[in-house]
Amino acid sequence: MYKASNSYRRPAAIICLVMGVVLLVSLSACSRAPEDPAWFQSKTTGDPVDEGALINRINATDDIVVLFRMKEEYSSRGGEADAVNRALSERMDILASQGVPLGSPCPEVDLVAFDYRRPGPNRYYVDFLFRVNKQFKTNLAIGITGKVLAENRDQLSPKRRKAGKESESWSVKPDPPTSAWRPGEYVLVSSAINARPIAYNFQISFYDPAKQSGGQLYGDVVPLGWSRGLTEADLIEEINRAGNLIDLYRLAGDSRSSSSASSAFEKKSSQLLEDNPLVGKICPEADLVEFDFQKIGDKRYQVDYLFRVNQPLDKDCLIILSGVVDENHREFLSEKRRKMGKRSEIWSFRPYPRTKDWPSGEYVLVSNEIEAQPIPYDMHTSLYDRGGEQPHGERISLGWRADPGRVAPAAH
Repeated sequence: MYKASNSYRRPAAIICLVMGVVLLVSLSACSRAPEDPAWFQSKTTGDPVDEGALINRINATDDIVVLFRMKEEYSSRGGEADAVNRALSERMDILASQGVPLGSPCPEVDLVAFDYRRPGPNRYYVDFLFRVNKQFKTNLAIGITGKVLAENRDQLSPKRRKAGKESESWSVKPDPPTSAWRPGEYVLVSSAINARPIAYNFQISFYDPAKQSGGQLYGDVVPLGWSRGLTEADLIEEINRAGNLIDLYRLAGDSRSSSSASSAFEKKSSQLLEDNPLVGKICPEADLVEFDFQKIGDKRYQVDYLFRVNQPLDKDCLIILSGVVDENHREFLSEKRRKMGKRSEIWSFRPYPRTKDWPSGEYVLVSNEIEAQPIPYDMHTSLYDRGGEQPHGERISLGWRADPGRVAPAAH
């Protein structure tokens, strides 16, 4: 199996390698500034470095995805040395012959390599390197599924949570389409996806988007294993960089992957807990440690709650969130609330995990998506006992909250 790449990922790019010549498709062809040298250029002058040094670097590259991108960049940015082009092609052939394909999703292609990376906050990319064996007769899409651990199900998209799913799903439509892939080519499909900083157990398959649900699968499902998009060093860096408890506890599950990460997490958690007073005691069994409200799309907001569970909570509760608006913004309330003459919006949802399953002595992060407006809300929150049909605990003030637009760039 080929090693994962640590290189930067560009969204929505397809690159084809044919007979030792790189064809660049759907990427900008404009040259970069001299202060942004390519891998084969001097960092000070921008001139090509010694051919011998380049060939040594090529021969030392063991990641076929990295090598593929080196070959693409050499061609697209004016590299002309025959010896370097020959070394790139020969090294590509060697790595391709040495590697064992990850699987054959269909007779037309083998999956040679897969990579999942997080080059920056809220940015995730997937790379698939295929070897084309025979011509596709139709245009297919790539379906990606990522199963999550039980403790991370609250991080799934609202649609998947409501459907009771244990996994996230994404789709990628290759460009050029699969019908244009030629036998003998290597095709690299790269795409940005909207994901969370948690581990996923990935699998992929091809499907026909033109067919009705149930008959879309084309070929076989290929399992790719667990990945969180972060190396241990990256994870520890993310932990140390966390500026609040919400961001930190999104990494709680991953931090258990190694003793070093776990130690960094505990140290950072102690620092942030010491610096942040409780929001309030929401009920006798739990404290609300931190709350966040942020925009994630058009009229789409995410609310995050971090609870400290002091003792078992044997009730199945809803979380109630209300937002009072000032007179200037009453027109932004939902039609139902306006007709009732209300000055506030009300949201409610069932947390995952359920309150009766919250472990005593632990911290529990609950996230949910709501529909709201880019206006200030004077927010309050409480719990409601579904069984007893009555409030449970106290109504806590969260203060005025507004987020006009920190929209994540990646989508799926």
